[in-house]
Amino acid sequence: MASATQLESNTSMNHQGGSDSVNYLPVRAARGIRFASFWLAIVLPFAYLPLLTTELTLATALLFFGLFGANILALIVGHNHNQ
Repeated sequence: MASATQLESNTSMNHQGGSDSVNYLPVRAARGIRFASFWLAIVLPFAYLPLLTTELTLATALLFFGLFGANILALIVGHNHNQ
């Protein structure tokens, strides 16, 4: 009788463990996105330098403001990394 109870207990634990690992997937994905955003926010400003040394045209201005917007977004998303 004790072995049947133990088997049921192990089965329910395995089922719950599988459920927890599925629920943990979005948490891991969010951590990865925060990690990538944090480091992108650090590295992205180095892409501004070549744009600032070239002639100002509509294309370079749009690219600069696009990079700037991406940097702001990366700062917002990645600000809680490693906390």
